[in-house]
Amino acid sequence: MAIVADTSGVDGVACTCASLGVSVASYYRARRPRVHGPRRPRRSPRALSAAEAADLLSILHEDRFADLAPAQVYATLLDEERFICSERTMYRVLAAHHEVRERRAQRRHPAYAAPELLATGPNQLWSWDITKLKGRQRGPTTTYTSFSTCLAGARWAGWWRRARAPSWQRS
Repeated sequence: MAIVADTSGVDGVACTCASLGVSVASYYRARRPRVHGPRRPRRSPRALSAAEAADLLSILHEDRFADLAPAQVYATLLDEERFICSERTMYRVLAAHHEVRERRAQRRHPAYAAPELLATGPNQLWSWDITKLKGRQRGPTTTYTSFSTCLAGARWAGWWRRARAPSWQRS
C-alpha cells in the first residue's frame, strides 16, 4: 500500500491500484486506523422518538384496533387520513415491546395428561398395529399389509396376518 501512496500523486489512486491489481477500497481501508471493540449502534435520524413510539403504542392498544393486525391498522388510519408511521415501523415498535403475536383473543386449552393404561391381571390389555411392508419387486402390487395384535407385557404377537391387498379389494 505504500507504493500506491508514493506513486498515486502522478497517475492517481485508481490508476495506480488498477496497475498493481489492488482494489481501491482495499487501499482506503488500509489507510483507516483500526477500531477494536463493538461498534456503536447507530440511530437513524428518521426513527420515531420515544414519545412518538408511545403515541403509536397507545393507538395500537385502542379497543377498535385490539384485534387487528398492523397492516389493517395502517389501512384504517390511512382511510382516516392519518399517517403516523409505516406498517413495518408498527411491527418494529410492537416487537420492541414483545407484542408481536396473534392479537385476537385466544382460548387457552389446558394441558391434558396422557391416559395411563393399567392391567391388574393377565389378558386385560391388548394392542394392535397395521404396517405397510415393501415386497421384493417394485410397483404398487408388491406391497404387503401386516396386521398384528399383541398382549401388553408379552414378548410375542398374539395374532398376525400378512395380506397383499386391503380387505376392500379382497372382497
